[in-house]
Amino acid sequence: MNANFRPKLVIKIDSIMRMKNVLAVFMMILVMATIANPLLAQDEKKAEEAKTTETAKAPAKATADKKEDDKPHGSMAETVIMGVLAVCLVFVIAVIIQKFLFWLLLNSKIKTFKKDLAPVFESGDMDALKKICDNSKAPLADVIKKILDVKVPLRPDQVLLMMRNQLGHQAALLKKFLGILATMAGVAPFIGLLGTVLGILETFAAIGESGFSDPAAISVGISSALIATAFGLAVAIPAVMFYNFYGKKASAAIEEVERQSTDVLIIFGRI
Repeated sequence: MNANFRPKLVIKIDSIMRMKNVLAVFMMILVMATIANPLLAQDEKKAEEAKTTETAKAPAKATADKKEDDKPHGSMAETVIMGVLAVCLVFVIAVIIQKFLFWLLLNSKIKTFKKDLAPVFESGDMDALKKICDNSKAPLADVIKKILDVKVPLRPDQVLLMMRNQLGHQAALLKKFLGILATMAGVAPFIGLLGTVLGILETFAAIGESGFSDPAAISVGISSALIATAFGLAVAIPAVMFYNFYGKKASAAIEEVERQSTDVLIIFGRI
């Protein structure tokens, strides 16, 4: 009986040891799960917070992108108009510089001719008068030369008619390119106004699409549209000023040439 009981006892002890090992493994797994659970929960919390942050940032980013898209940008028409005004400004500056240099040279010619004409007046020498007129490019010299070159006798009224024709020719030379200044002075403000109107129309079109979500962008659009008008006035104002200045200067010079040529022709017996 004792011999039969010992093997059964050994089997029970082995079974208990196996159960103990299984229980130990189970307890170990339970402890590890208990330890890992807070870490997993913390990771899930961080992931949730990150997702919430991204979700919160997304509308702000979308709003910022929308604001950026809603900002008015210069249209092609505005760019073309500003380019046209820039070309007008170049023409105005070129004409102003040309007239300045022209009058600077012309005043020197007039001064030299008057200096040469003084002794001829005293001597009454017709050949000397023709010579100084041939060598000078002053307006007075050109008027007198055309009349003296006529070989046939002329009546006084015919001489006066020729003189007026020559004065008209000299006036055209003195007022050359002033028409460009007049054109730029009249057209540039309207070109600038057209650019402003187109810019404001574009701004109101943007308001119609997005509403008044960004007043600052709307203000920028309107102010940029007004730049075209300011640019047009910046072109027109100097054009008007120098047109009047050089126009009056040319008229005064023609009146002086008319008086002096009449005196010369009377003295030399052509009138």
